[in-house]
Amino acid sequence: MPKGESEWVDYNKRQVTRVYPGGHRVDSSNYDPVVHWCMGSQIVALNYQTPSPSMQLNDGKFEENGGCGYLLKPAFLRDESPEAHFSINTGPFTKRVKLVVTVLSGSQLPMPVRSHTHEPLDPYVSVELTGVPADVQRHRTSVVTENGLNPIWNETFTFHVACPDLAMLHFTVWDKEWGPTSDVFVASRAVSVSCIRSGFRSVDLRDEAGHNTGDHKFCSLLGIFSISEEDEWTATALRQAEESAR
Repeated sequence: MPKGESEWVDYNKRQVTRVYPGGHRVDSSNYDPVVHWCMGSQIVALNYQTPSPSMQLNDGKFEENGGCGYLLKPAFLRDESPEAHFSINTGPFTKRVKLVVTVLSGSQLPMPVRSHTHEPLDPYVSVELTGVPADVQRHRTSVVTENGLNPIWNETFTFHVACPDLAMLHFTVWDKEWGPTSDVFVASRAVSVSCIRSGFRSVDLRDEAGHNTGDHKFCSLLGIFSISEEDEWTATALRQAEESAR
C-alpha cells in the first residue's frame, strides 16, 4: 500500500479508494474530506446525518456538476504517464490565480436555531479558502452590531490560489456572542473556486444541514469577485509580504 501523499495520488490513478469515517466516531462526527479529494480518492464517505463544515464542503463540491453525485477529477490527478507526478505539497501548480473577494452586505439573515436570546444579530462573515496545504487561508469581516436584516461590511480579502482546480471558498456567517459563550452559527455556503466568475454576485446561504428552506430561503450575501491568472513568482512574493506584515 502507498505510504506518502504523492504515492497515494499515483495509486488513485490506477485503483479505486474508498475513505469513510472510522468506527471510533461514535458521535457520528466527520473528518475533513478536502485532503482526500486533493489526493484523488474516488469515494469519500461522510456521516450525512451530522450537519458540519465537512458536509457543507461536500454539498458545495458536488454542486459543481449539478448535484448529480459525480465529478471528473482534474487532468493532473488522472494522468498515468511516467513523468506525471503530483504532490499536494509541492505541485507542480501550473495554473495559479489571484482571487479578490469583497463582502459587501448581507440580506435577511435568520436568527440562529441555538440562540439563547431574542436580541438582534451581531453578524460577521468568515471567508475560508481550503484545498492543497498552500491554499489554506482564512479571513473574517468586522462585526455589525444589531443588524441581521441588511448588514453592510464592504471589506475586501485577497487570496493567492496555487491550485484552483482543488480549492473551495467557504462562507460562514456567525452571530457574535459577547459573553463567555461561543459564537453561534447562522448560515453558510461553500463554492468551488473553479465555478467562481468575476463581477457582482449574490451568494445564497444555507442552514447548517445545507438546506435553503424556511428562515434560510431568502438569506444571502452580496459580493464582488475578481479572479485573474498569476505567475508563481508573483504569488510567492506577495504571500511572503503579507505574512511579514501580519
